[in-house]
Amino acid sequence: MSLDNTDSAVAAHRAQTRPAISWLAAPSRFAEWSRSPAILALVLLALVELIGLLTPHAQISPDATAQVSAATTPSAKVEEKDADIVLYERIIEGVRNGQDYYSVAARELRQGNYPLRPFVAFRPPLLAELLAHMSPLMGLLILRALVAAVMLAWGLRLREATGSPAAWAIACLLLAGGVALFGQAYYMAVHEIWAGLLVALSLALHKPDRWVASVIAGLLAMLIRELAFPYVAIMAALALWEGKRREAAGWAAAIVLFAIATAFHAAAATAAASIADHTSQGWNSHGGWSFFLTAVWLTGLLRNGPYVLVAALTPLALLGWAGWREPIALRVFAALAGYAVMLMLFGRPDNFYWALIFTPLLMVGLIFAPRSLGELIASARGQRGPMTSTAAATSA
Repeated sequence: MSLDNTDSAVAAHRAQTRPAISWLAAPSRFAEWSRSPAILALVLLALVELIGLLTPHAQISPDATAQVSAATTPSAKVEEKDADIVLYERIIEGVRNGQDYYSVAARELRQGNYPLRPFVAFRPPLLAELLAHMSPLMGLLILRALVAAVMLAWGLRLREATGSPAAWAIACLLLAGGVALFGQAYYMAVHEIWAGLLVALSLALHKPDRWVASVIAGLLAMLIRELAFPYVAIMAALALWEGKRREAAGWAAAIVLFAIATAFHAAAATAAASIADHTSQGWNSHGGWSFFLTAVWLTGLLRNGPYVLVAALTPLALLGWAGWREPIALRVFAALAGYAVMLMLFGRPDNFYWALIFTPLLMVGLIFAPRSLGELIASARGQRGPMTSTAAATSA
């Protein structure tokens, strides 16, 4: 082929792919997949979509949806706060008045007819101690500063991934919708709110050559709510799998510190409880995919929308994160998948709020979904991805 013909072929290819390239800065991971894996992925995606759309949402406590809606709707009047939030606020007030955390927590748990055993019935003391030693206004300002930090850090990461101002704007809107709930004063005492923001910030700060700040944020998330432990374990495993021993050691050190803190917490909580106190019914509900979607519905971007929309968009958001060709996207996807499995297997109907650990970022994956889906379909049809096609045209 002559040079002129080569240039014409490359120009024609670029003309065909320009809309996708202008939307995102690089092709997805699926652009160069072979047919068989691509077909299998599409079949799995279709099955997950059908299961979500044909299965009704899980049954949650009667006032759960009303509480979420009331806290996010300015015109709503909330006559009585959720019992769990009242519990956390009373514990904070008790510590502020000079009482020992475990003594006041045990008293409030008993008065609310909550279980005190095993020790995980007690939240880790860090958040209550911190909020008790500052004014409510200062606590709210710090919470909203954390929301702003997540928006800024992820906004910069998403700007690198998008190829147009429009794509970046939509990505930022998806992110803003995901964290809007997290800056509400109503939820300031909820541990999962703080831990979820710290997990999101940890992911935004993570880069192959800069991971210390990410580890610190992950450690703080675990110390506020032990539900952040799976995230840190996933980050440690991925670092080890990629051969990054120093980073893996950093995550492992965070886990060791968390284990030490948890041992002291367990001892103190066990001492504060008695044999006469209620024992938790355990966490083994097997709520399945519908419970995961319901938890996303009640805590995420579309909490005031129809459940069917959440069922349709959640698999596409996961596909988008899986498709973004960046190391951080693999970590986000692995964390989302891990928490999805945890909710499906262990979450009780009243544990829907566990999803707050990951919902800030989930729907941001939709920005990557159109290209990921399009290139997955192209691979399933046996068409070469943009990068491969351009290389072939150039070498012909």
